[in-house]
Amino acid sequence: MSAVKADAANEEAISSLVAKAMKEQGRLDFFFANAGISQLRPKGDTNPLGGLMELARTAKDIKAEEFSELMRINALSVFLAIKHAAPALARVSPEHGKTTPGGSLVLTASSRFNIRVTTELQSPD
Repeated sequence: MSAVKADAANEEAISSLVAKAMKEQGRLDFFFANAGISQLRPKGDTNPLGGLMELARTAKDIKAEEFSELMRINALSVFLAIKHAAPALARVSPEHGKTTPGGSLVLTASSRFNIRVTTELQSPD
């Protein structure tokens, strides 16, 4: 078993990681992908486990670049793990003791993330 620290949203890094495992071990039985970020900080609450929190900013205050980076890590990384690890998990390697296809692909996020969308209604003037 190996643990590697890499940019989970970098396709070359994930592809190389899977290829290295296949080269060194001859098979892939388990792939655990853990990635997650949140650039939205709670108001006055530094404990992420402490119940419901208000966000420091609402959706209207978040820059598109910030949201793009958040989605790159939180969504693209999941896609890349599936894209590259699933085919390797499905490979049979009788010479390495893997006689049936399959394995486990576990995807988790290490960050708590919520966006509260609020609508401000204004009367037309």
